[in-house]
Amino acid sequence: MTRESELLRSTKLTKNFGGVSAVSDLDLDIQAGEIMGLIGPNGAGKTTVFNLITGFLKPTRGSILFQDREIVGRKPHQIAAIGIARTFQIAKLFPDFSVLQNLLAASHLFSRTNVWETICRTHRFKRREKQGLDLAMELVDFLGLTPWKDETARTLPHAHQKLCGIGVALASKPKLLLLDEPLEGMNPKEVDQAMAVIKKIRAGGVTILLIEHNMRAVMAGCDRVMVLNFGQLIAKGTPEEVRHNNKVIEAYLGKGRKEYLS
Repeated sequence: MTRESELLRSTKLTKNFGGVSAVSDLDLDIQAGEIMGLIGPNGAGKTTVFNLITGFLKPTRGSILFQDREIVGRKPHQIAAIGIARTFQIAKLFPDFSVLQNLLAASHLFSRTNVWETICRTHRFKRREKQGLDLAMELVDFLGLTPWKDETARTLPHAHQKLCGIGVALASKPKLLLLDEPLEGMNPKEVDQAMAVIKKIRAGGVTILLIEHNMRAVMAGCDRVMVLNFGQLIAKGTPEEVRHNNKVIEAYLGKGRKEYLS
């Protein structure tokens, strides 16, 4: 990987809560076009990293460069506007909206139509409205949710709610997509389907940073993996390198056991 292909870099990224360091001196690099896994035991600091990158938390110290621009200090909507989107462990959906309506609402959040154009329903507004509907329909098809497009979010199976949440994030047309446990609660068939969607997203030119506890999916689907433990980076490399790293094995299981990472 060359520096020219680097999409995001953090340097000495640190977040303290009182006397506790949730993330400590994290040097992170994400290369354009890759699926990067971010793993670690519960409480390792993974979601804190997401919150720092997306502006929901301000670092105690450190730098985050996105396409060589400093983003520390920017608000979440400003960071979303330059091309970073995220999902959450619990999908942020309007429960009484249909799948299509949720994705349509998300597409309107990122439209550039102003209040005057909306009130007067100008030609520009109508054009943007059609573009939003076209995008929502494309996302429904892309995610494999066409049979459920008119179902309300609250009645969707769990796996489909997760996919719809990914669609909401994709509506902003991100360059970097942060996925927070997208496979949580899925059965093996659903995991395979979701990973196929994630790989399609990458094939469409979106770089992915993935927090996930399903180690088999991470090891099979990620180009590189970073491992946090107590807020510190303890390993980084290919899935094969990480799988055999003694520090990683000890962090998850104690010495001498590695079957969980197989």
